[in-house]
Amino acid sequence: MNPPCPITGEPARRSIQKVPTALLTALWRASFRVDAARVFADLRSVGMWESPCGLIFFEPRIEGDRDFYRDLYGKWNAAYVLHEYDPQGRIDFRTAARHIAPGDRVLEIGPGTWGIRSYIPDANYLGLEPHLVSGQPREDVIAEPLDEHARHHPGAYDVVCSFHVLEHVADPRRFVAHMLAAVRPGGLLILAAPTWPSPMTDLPNFVLNAPPHHLTWWSPAAFRALCRTFDLEEVELKELPGQPFASLVHWIRRFSPVHTGERYFRHAWGWHLSLLLGALLGVVAQRLARPPGAETPLDVICIARKRG
Repeated sequence: MNPPCPITGEPARRSIQKVPTALLTALWRASFRVDAARVFADLRSVGMWESPCGLIFFEPRIEGDRDFYRDLYGKWNAAYVLHEYDPQGRIDFRTAARHIAPGDRVLEIGPGTWGIRSYIPDANYLGLEPHLVSGQPREDVIAEPLDEHARHHPGAYDVVCSFHVLEHVADPRRFVAHMLAAVRPGGLLILAAPTWPSPMTDLPNFVLNAPPHHLTWWSPAAFRALCRTFDLEEVELKELPGQPFASLVHWIRRFSPVHTGERYFRHAWGWHLSLLLGALLGVVAQRLARPPGAETPLDVICIARKRG
């Protein structure tokens, strides 16, 4: 029997492939020098499924733990990649900020080192971050779990938002339910995640888009299903062009001789060498030339209102 969709509970429409965890462990080690074997433990493989609403999800969905993210972010300096490299500002943050008024009470889940805070200086802001592993401590970011915070602050916020976190959680429906518990009636829920299909999902063996890092792949259709599930009023839902920090993804895709089709992960030397060649040439091109296909969507943002 096909597993249920993490959003709607409907049985998955089709099986895409089974991915051996030994392959994922080897890819994490080779690509980022991160040991994922401890996270997978005795699990032999994970299934990759498509739900009727268009969500791609892995089953079982094994989340990365604190040690996994400390190793990952510590070795590739996520703070620089996601913020300092981007002189024009994050497109998802700018899009969301247009819906946030001065004085709004804003809760952000998973802001990391930076988050949306600098884009909404006149808002009353608080961040919840379970994996803050770099940067200076901030008074406006605390380590309290989302479910506990929502239980103690029901309906306390005008806006609850999360950027590039939803794809990391094992139970996105439960995660969103906790977010909504903290939103006042008439308040906004804002979510952003990588979209598919996209240049990123075209890359063979691109392990950043796999467990225990990414557990779901989102799309506008999947977010619409999420809004229907929670009876939310859609305010703005659209795909966003690639952000400056993601230009390397476009370059890797351009230089990779192999692109994915119906399979996304495969132990084949042609696939491994294709990704390596794309990465090596992509790093050089990123430093020397303008990003290709910057208008091609890489992310999707959903802004929805809680009825009340």
